[in-house]
Amino acid sequence: MQRRKSRISHARLVSCAESKGFVRGEETTENDQRGKTMLKKRVFIALTALLAIGVFGCANGNFSNPLGPEESQLDKNWGRSFEAAKHNQILNPEAEKNLKPVEGLQGPVAERIMDGYTKGGEKKQEPPSEFGVVTIKK
Repeated sequence: MQRRKSRISHARLVSCAESKGFVRGEETTENDQRGKTMLKKRVFIALTALLAIGVFGCANGNFSNPLGPEESQLDKNWGRSFEAAKHNQILNPEAEKNLKPVEGLQGPVAERIMDGYTKGGEKKQEPPSEFGVVTIKK
């Protein structure tokens, strides 16, 4: 297959390409300079955004004083739930102010209760003699 020769001369192609900006000489064109300045602007904007994300990301939501964190919500309410639960379980909150001696138990009854309290671990409970349907005799 033979190659067909182009009707456009080489000189004409080069002059057309130079006029369109495809062929460049040693000098940089205005488009190159504009591209470099745009690249510098983009890099500057990206670095500024990265710096802002780093600074505000470490601020923990405290933008008024990013270097010294203030008291958080958790610190402000620390122990309130425990104190509320403890207070709700007290039958008579005013009982600590009453300094009168406790009355109501007679001496022998109170003595028996205290003996049972102090000797409570000594007495072992025997297992029941009946288990369901089967009866065990001793």
